[in-house]
Order: sequence, then structure tokens, then C-alpha cells
Amino acid sequence: MRRTVSIKLATTVRQNAELAQLQLVFNQACNMVASIAMKNRCWNRVELHHLCYYQIRIEQKKESKGLGSQMVCNAIKAVCDAYKVLKIKKAESVPVIAFRKDASVHFDKRTYSLKGNTISLYTLSGRMWVQTQAGEFQQNYLQQGKPKEAELVCRGGQWFFNLVLDV
Repeated sequence: MRRTVSIKLATTVRQNAELAQLQLVFNQACNMVASIAMKNRCWNRVELHHLCYYQIRIEQKKESKGLGSQMVCNAIKAVCDAYKVLKIKKAESVPVIAFRKDASVHFDKRTYSLKGNTISLYTLSGRMWVQTQAGEFQQNYLQQGKPKEAELVCRGGQWFFNLVLDV
């Protein structure tokens, strides 16, 4: 059984800025992947990876800071998941999907790690350790379950790490 726990992050001003920058760049990458997926009618993760991975990496490196390789893979996954939810039939036209600049950032086991009351997150400037403010409810689930993937979201200026657990 899978459960999702929302863990509040106790970020500093500098960490807020870094996470906001990561969010912006990640969602720009998602929009680039979405346009390629739409043009090629492809939302198979492996095929889409072959179609756009290197193109996204090159485009991102042209800018000052680009996403790491695993985060590009996470962007591809986010786009594939978004298109699969739509259940597009062969005769239908493919709708345009646009990721807002403040949409969530997908993390997998390679891009975060938990250690006690801190979490290590991938950012554009390297790994960042952030203190968590997990309540008793979240602590109980964290002890019971095995961490899987997660979404980093910002609500009302506060960052949350929505972690999926295999319980």
C-alpha cells in the first residue's frame, strides 16, 4: 500500500531562492519536453527519452545553469505522466500541455535522501541539506514505510516535500 506524507521544510532565505530557481528551470525543461512529445505524439517514457534527452541537456547548458541528467529524466517522466492521464486516442489531436513556473518538481530516489530530521535535495548549485518539520503523524509513517518518489511544492511561500511511502 502506498501513502503520501507532506513534510514541511524549514528553509532559509538562500535555500528558498535556490529551490525557486530549481522549480523554474525544471518546469521550463518540462515545457520543452512537452512540445517534443506533442509534435511526435509520444508519451512512452523510453521513446521520449531517446527523442529529447540530449536536446534538453544542450539547451539547458546554453543557459547559465542547467538541470542535471537525472532531473532531466524526472522532467521527461513528469511530462509522460501528464499525457498518460489524458488517455488520448489515436484519432484525437494531441493537446498542448504547459507547466506553470510554480508547478511541482519531481524527485526520485537518486535526487534526494533522508537522514533523521534533514533531507538532502538536488539543486542547480549542488546538494542542499534542509531541516524538516515533520509532525508525529509524518514521523510514524516515515518509520513504517519505505521512501519512494516525491514532489517538491511551494504553497503560500512555504516549501513542502510530498513523499510517497511504500507501507
